[in-house]
Amino acid sequence: MTQPYMGALKQVERLMQDSLGVYSQNSMNQLHDLCVQMSQDTIYDVDYLKLMELYGRKYRKEKNEDALRYVVMRMQQVTLARKNPKSAAKYKGIVFTDKPLDSFTKAFLQEFPSLLHTYEERYKVRILQMATFVFVILLIPLVLLFHLSFLIIWLLLLLLFGIFVYYTFKYGYESIVKDQIQDLIQSVDPTLKKLDQMQMSQ
Repeated sequence: MTQPYMGALKQVERLMQDSLGVYSQNSMNQLHDLCVQMSQDTIYDVDYLKLMELYGRKYRKEKNEDALRYVVMRMQQVTLARKNPKSAAKYKGIVFTDKPLDSFTKAFLQEFPSLLHTYEERYKVRILQMATFVFVILLIPLVLLFHLSFLIIWLLLLLLFGIFVYYTFKYGYESIVKDQIQDLIQSVDPTLKKLDQMQMSQ
C-alpha cells in the first residue's frame, strides 16, 4: 500500500529552512533516511517531487551542478507525466494523482527553464539540419544514376525524409534524454541513485 510521506518531508523542509549557511546534519540524515524508505515503497507523485525538490536545494547549496540538473530533469519528467496517462504508466514505482503540488515545489520548478524542452529543440534542429544536408547531397546523384525525373526522385526523397524525421523525433529524443540522465546520475547521492533505479524504471 502506498504510504504518504509528505508530513515527514515537510519536517525535513522546516529543518533545512531553519539552517543558517550549510544545512544541518540532522536534516540531511532525515532526508537520507526518507530516501531509503521511499526507494523501497510505491510512492505518490507529489511525495517524489517534494523529495527531489529537497535534494535539489541541497545540491544547489553544495554547488553540485550536475546533480542539480539531474534533479530538475527528473522533476520535469514527472510533472509532464502527471498530465499524460501514457507517460505516467511508464513509471511503475510512482502513483500519479491529481493532488496539487506543494507551493515550495512549484516555486523551485519555476526557477529553472524546461531542460527537457531545451534538449528537444536542440535535438530537432540538429536532426533537421542533418536530414536536409543528406537530402540535398543525394538528390542530383540519384537523378543521374536512375535516370528518373527530378520530380519523382524529389518526391521519393521527401517521403524518406519525412519517415526518417518522424521516427528519429519519436524515439531518438527519448534515448538522448536517457543517456543524459545516466551521465548526470553519477553525481548524486547513492541513496537517490537507488531510488531512481527502483521508482523511475520504465
